[in-house]
Amino acid sequence: MPIRYPRPPPSFWRLNTLNEERSQIWNTTLNPKALRLGNKILKRRSRASWVENYYPQEFKFTPRLLNRLFPGLSFEDEERQQWEEDIEEYCLS
Repeated sequence: MPIRYPRPPPSFWRLNTLNEERSQIWNTTLNPKALRLGNKILKRRSRASWVENYYPQEFKFTPRLLNRLFPGLSFEDEERQQWEEDIEEYCLS
């Protein structure tokens, strides 16, 4: 029985062409130098909408906004009235 030697490994050129063809067939990124490109992170789904839904927005109902929402009703903003009075006093003096 003849002695069978193990087959030599494929050359770098053959492996590289195989990887090029594979990337074209499966529509993947060819990265022969094994650089860290960040594709895994960039292709991941964004978590922004999930986080936005998890943390509800705080909504302040100011008297000005309430006046716009309900024009028939009257809402008083005591802080604004005091501020306007202070400005009038400052301008007159």
